[in-house]
Amino acid sequence: MAVYSGFFVVKQMLALRGEENDLQLKKMKLLEKKAALESELSELQTREGIEREAKERFNLKMPGEKVVIVVPESTESATSSESHKKSFWERIMGVLFR
Repeated sequence: MAVYSGFFVVKQMLALRGEENDLQLKKMKLLEKKAALESELSELQTREGIEREAKERFNLKMPGEKVVIVVPESTESATSSESHKKSFWERIMGVLFR
């Protein structure tokens, strides 16, 4: 009976050590996240940070600035024209055996 009790205590101690390591790791990650959030907060309290955030979130611009929107080339038109050149069965086989 004493052996079983000793084994149980050792098993429980090992489980608690594992849990302690997991909690330490979680604590470190949370502290890193806290530092990153504090850094972001202090940056957002500056004029430049406020301007950048307003431009990114609300698409605002300062007087005299111009907004340029870059649109990537559409590959859809090239693909659709190629698919029209194929026969009906070639398109079906292409969809089935991708």
